[in-house]
Amino acid sequence: MSSAYADLYLNALKNPALRKDLIAIAKKRNKTLSVLMPLLTALLIVAGIYCSSASLVWLLIGIPLITMGKIWAWYLGHEYAHNCAFKSKKTNALLGEFVSFINGLSFSSFEEYQHLHNRHHADKVDLVGFDIRQFKSDHPRAYQVMEYLERIYVPGFYYLIKLYGIGATLKSGTRQEKGRAVIATLLYVSGYALGIVYCLPALIAWQIASLIRIHVVRFVDCFQHSFEQIQLDEPSANKSDKHFEILNTFSIPVARKHTYLNLLILNFGYHNAHHSFPTCPWYLLPRLENRIEQGMQSQTDHANVLPARESNLNFFDLLSLYRKHHLARIASDSEGSPYDKRGNFSIEKFTGAYTDKLLG
Repeated sequence: MSSAYADLYLNALKNPALRKDLIAIAKKRNKTLSVLMPLLTALLIVAGIYCSSASLVWLLIGIPLITMGKIWAWYLGHEYAHNCAFKSKKTNALLGEFVSFINGLSFSSFEEYQHLHNRHHADKVDLVGFDIRQFKSDHPRAYQVMEYLERIYVPGFYYLIKLYGIGATLKSGTRQEKGRAVIATLLYVSGYALGIVYCLPALIAWQIASLIRIHVVRFVDCFQHSFEQIQLDEPSANKSDKHFEILNTFSIPVARKHTYLNLLILNFGYHNAHHSFPTCPWYLLPRLENRIEQGMQSQTDHANVLPARESNLNFFDLLSLYRKHHLARIASDSEGSPYDKRGNFSIEKFTGAYTDKLLG
């Protein structure tokens, strides 16, 4: 029973001695890593652009370099939203703006993203920022075009939602928000124009890397939760229910055996550990989760036996599930149920989240 897993997990978190250990782990900081990671991210992108502009062969090297830089920038933004990297909130916010710019997210402030993401944690919900079902009703032909693009894995809705967000800001945002959206648009358009004129191969590499980054984040985020999806002005019914959060949050790392592969997404797959201690930095999440599992193990009667849950899934199970509901989840207002009628973990009806329409 997966509820038994959540019970053990919650009891482990409540154990005073264990909680003291967990807090100590979560509070540790590696200043060298905190400084190096944004520098290394920028270096990957600069090196990728330089390689892409050299020749076709180097273009094939440049694309993965830019892709890796953009993926790290995405997950570093998540770190900065939780103030995990530095003690100074201002430093975290400035770096958050930097990595947001890399991924074309500067149309709105990093502070706004931070606020919405913290609500995701506090209210234990996924916040809907774009009503795709309403768009489908209002613009059926445009929806069909977007759906066709998504069918061939061109993220049409990603760009549509971004354009709608810019339009909404220009229409009803504050003067400061409108100014920011205009400046960001001019910067990005100018960058693309310069790329077309002076270095088209590098621009092509940049765009391919952007598409890969979008799909990687979609896949990684898809099965992290089975939360309720609500509008911004709706209340959460599970705000104070930690058991609910554990029951509907899943740790799905890139690899459980070859753990170095988790560096590809900065350990974001250790998601239950992250939700238990959101300010724990990315490089300590595996250690944190391992310590929690030790606490769970101490409550069981048999050595090395814990209630089975997402740990039994492999990459190909998830990839198959992701593809199965690829189009259905776009307009769905539900993330499905990862449990069968008996309460056992099951992926048959777990559709996952379409994260492009979510906030934070």
